[in-house]
Amino acid sequence: MTTKSSLVSSDDFFKVDLHVHTPASGCYKGMKNDDEYHEIIRKYVEKDIKIIAITDHNSIKGYKKICLLKKDIENKIKIFNELVNKHSELTGELGIVTSELEELKEKNEVFKKITILPGVEFEASPGIHLLFIFDPMINLNLIDELLERAGYLPDGQGLETPDNISCFDVLEAIREAGRLGAIVIASHADSNKGIYNDLKGKYRANVFRSDLLSGISYNSPRTRGKIEALLQNDDYKRNEPVAFIQCSDYHGGTDEIGNCITYLKLEDFTFSSVCSALRTPAQSVSATIEPGLKSLIYKIASDTHTIVFEKIDNLDELKQATVAILNNSYGTLLIGVETGNYENIMGVKIEEDKIAECIKSIFKEISPRKFYAEAGHYEYGGNKVVAIFLKKIGNSLFYSNPDNAVYFLGENKKITKANMTGVAKFIERTMMTRLREFENLNNERIAFLVNELKLLKDSNCKFELVNHIEKECFDLRSVADLEVISADDIIIENSVLATNGEPDGKVIFIHKAEPRLSDAYLRVTAPSTNKVENSNGKEVPGKSVIIAPGGGVYINQSDNAKSILPLVPYESVLVLTIKDRFKDMISERAIVGWMKSSLFLWYFDIVFGDGCYDNFKKIGQIPIPDFSENSLGVKVVDAIDNIIHLENAMLEELRSKSDSMTEKIEEHNKKVFEYAREIDKLFFSAFELTEENLTMIEEFFELKKIFSLFEKVTSEEIDITPIIEAEDVLAL
Repeated sequence: MTTKSSLVSSDDFFKVDLHVHTPASGCYKGMKNDDEYHEIIRKYVEKDIKIIAITDHNSIKGYKKICLLKKDIENKIKIFNELVNKHSELTGELGIVTSELEELKEKNEVFKKITILPGVEFEASPGIHLLFIFDPMINLNLIDELLERAGYLPDGQGLETPDNISCFDVLEAIREAGRLGAIVIASHADSNKGIYNDLKGKYRANVFRSDLLSGISYNSPRTRGKIEALLQNDDYKRNEPVAFIQCSDYHGGTDEIGNCITYLKLEDFTFSSVCSALRTPAQSVSATIEPGLKSLIYKIASDTHTIVFEKIDNLDELKQATVAILNNSYGTLLIGVETGNYENIMGVKIEEDKIAECIKSIFKEISPRKFYAEAGHYEYGGNKVVAIFLKKIGNSLFYSNPDNAVYFLGENKKITKANMTGVAKFIERTMMTRLREFENLNNERIAFLVNELKLLKDSNCKFELVNHIEKECFDLRSVADLEVISADDIIIENSVLATNGEPDGKVIFIHKAEPRLSDAYLRVTAPSTNKVENSNGKEVPGKSVIIAPGGGVYINQSDNAKSILPLVPYESVLVLTIKDRFKDMISERAIVGWMKSSLFLWYFDIVFGDGCYDNFKKIGQIPIPDFSENSLGVKVVDAIDNIIHLENAMLEELRSKSDSMTEKIEEHNKKVFEYAREIDKLFFSAFELTEENLTMIEEFFELKKIFSLFEKVTSEEIDITPIIEAEDVLAL
């Protein structure tokens, strides 16, 4: 049985549970009536689980029962509607059918919010459990025939321990289910009646190697690691990847729905989409809704200031680790990761309020109580990974009560108990650290004053260049219309926005941003996303320039209008649209190139100071060159187009990759750097800058510690290097 489901974003992961029992299983622990079937479905919908598979023991009866109940509800609704249409007096305050009709509609709506797949938990000889999950479009009689041929007659179906074992061994059962197009999953492989736990030798290897085995359901993350290692052996090597998943094996009663599930990347909520996800497990199967979380946890665990624990119950060891971290200045306690293998994330089964209790019991036995702590947890595989960040305040020596023991963090994260010599060295080291900090602070103050004095010199030279720029330019207000958009009353329903955005997003989101990033010329295109729907967003026209709080300058290069969301409270975003009479002379891309150039940033700081980007009246006075002179606009636009091309390609790659992209990003920034230098040289040439001018501007960037594009660009060479046309880059 399936329901009509709308398409969803292919970037999204959704909850699924492919092992659910009903009252049709003899071992079911809940009530065994029709209402219980409704209750199962309702609970899964409440947990926002999008797909479940009904997998009773050697039986399809539970799934059939759900189909009948759903059909019965639909028929009753139809009858009631026809009755009400003919006899309107049955509705209203004295109506006798209104409440029952509403109840039926509510139940029917529940069925529409979830996809239910037919399945069987099949017991193959010699007593091994397998999950067979079928397409809802299958003729259910074919599943009944399969069960009967296996030796499970109707009277014996539904028993966890059947009266007779199937006449199919594991490989035969897998082949028979495969002929019906079933998804085959090894049920609880690492526990009783599982293929890893109870099969041995070459036969076990043959089962694991079967191309028809789509998934392995596991209980323990530690065992999953062992199975993954086993699959590297020659006897076990597969032709296709296998998906490692977790299922609830729900049996009603006190079993908690949604406690142990898997997240699949789905294009829609259908059987075929589940099949596709299981075929590409590396990209489409996750123990958490945020697949990148695994990399994040590994990164935290690998940090030299992090101490890792598998469990949360050894409070004495956690207390010692806390003291050691605080005496080391700062660090993190990470609980729920295997100590010898950071990639194996175990998680701990603990309620959120219990986490707080454990942390309080640790902290109350540590003195002095003068430290900063921040605790949180990540949901992973139905468990929680707990992270506690610690940072000491002041220079105290920390110790544990009641034994007054002092601990330090040594090499390889080893916790050692200190003796008197160790304590004395700590005190000496602390005093030296404080002295160095004081000296560094004093030196920074001196350096700041020296830089400020340097920037005040050569005022005549600066004035001449400022005057020269202004004489050759229009002011911004004369060439563009300016619109201020504030963040007042903006409410983001989905606050998870990608840092980099997407190349084709429909909603532009603007954070506070500097004119130039600390390590790159980026960013040029306005950060945008398709993941946010927000009616409060202000619509901006296509082809516009956006200035963020802080001075970041972006281009909205789309011809279509987009919604813009300023995300900085009490600060505003400025949108520039070129006036019609200047469109043949000045383009949005040329303005962005100018506002990101070294010459403009120097001019802006010298004339207006740091805080001017928040003063839109002053921004209207900034100079805009005549880009029609000497083909300046064409050359700048070519360079900006090249940067946009590189940036969009990088955003596409970032969107499709979950692994680290550090090297790719560095390579990308180097390419963009070259185009940015070309833009700088174009403006230096257009304004006929002298060697003295260039030296003055370069010193400005050095003293202000702004990312510099200078590589000893002299006035003699600024015209030499020809700019690379966009067509040439695309051809490469």
